[in-house]
Amino acid sequence: MKANAMIQTTTVIILDRDLHQSEFLVQFLKEHDIPVQNSTVLEPLLPVPDDEMKRLYLLDYHTMTFEERDAVIRLFKSFNQHSHAIVFNVPSDASKRIVFYELGAFRVFDKSVNIVDVAENVAWWYQLVNARPESPNVLMQGQLAKMDFINLLWAIAKHQVNGILELSMKRNHGEIYFKDGQVIHAQVLTHQG
Repeated sequence: MKANAMIQTTTVIILDRDLHQSEFLVQFLKEHDIPVQNSTVLEPLLPVPDDEMKRLYLLDYHTMTFEERDAVIRLFKSFNQHSHAIVFNVPSDASKRIVFYELGAFRVFDKSVNIVDVAENVAWWYQLVNARPESPNVLMQGQLAKMDFINLLWAIAKHQVNGILELSMKRNHGEIYFKDGQVIHAQVLTHQG
């Protein structure tokens, strides 16, 4: 007898010691049918599994200050192309925000951003990564070092291609979304638009 099981391919993992705040986030995400896990300490989250599951780590700055610096850095360094991090409640000091971007954070929100906006940003991310088909048709793959990027973009526009161009290099990952050959969205590291 076979059992049909739905395999989750996307989840949000919250690291937050503030119970009121984490309860709000968990409730908000569950109301939006977003799978969520919650932890008050970093250790159970390490190491990040090296698999195809998409994960968004929602990391409270204040909670991370209770963790060993090396453990926080190890978390960020273990991210693969399917792992992203949003750090929130960061002090207004711009250098602290920049450090998290340099570590590879997808988004960094300072204390002035309220928790509802953070939760809505997570919901937006979830919709974006789940908007893709489970088994995309790969029309082309290769190395940009062997191809003129401008000619590639020209061909996509000329043939009015719909799809996603994924760009990967070691720990860096970016995507350019096309509809009828026109760029409709792009995301590379922490930049998007």
